[in-house]
Amino acid sequence: MTLDEPDPGHDWWSSGVLLMELATGRYFSDLHPSGTLRSHNRPEMPSDLDERLPGLTSLLSRLLHPVPGVRLDDQGVREHPYFRGCDWGNE
Repeated sequence: MTLDEPDPGHDWWSSGVLLMELATGRYFSDLHPSGTLRSHNRPEMPSDLDERLPGLTSLLSRLLHPVPGVRLDDQGVREHPYFRGCDWGNE
């Protein structure tokens, strides 16, 4: 796979970026060591994130993993403890 070939792992990384921005109120690029939206390394997680939203750091770490094939997929997101108690229904 080259960097130009999108796959579902890229979509989950983008979802992690959006979730992190919503949870922190900061642009992802401000939290990322390289200052860019590249997925080759991990962003800095705010130290109080799990205090405010328990389990979110774990979820974000799995969504923002540098290796697309290691990131959570849709089933992994649904089964993640952060979403415990969420009724996903049968839709």
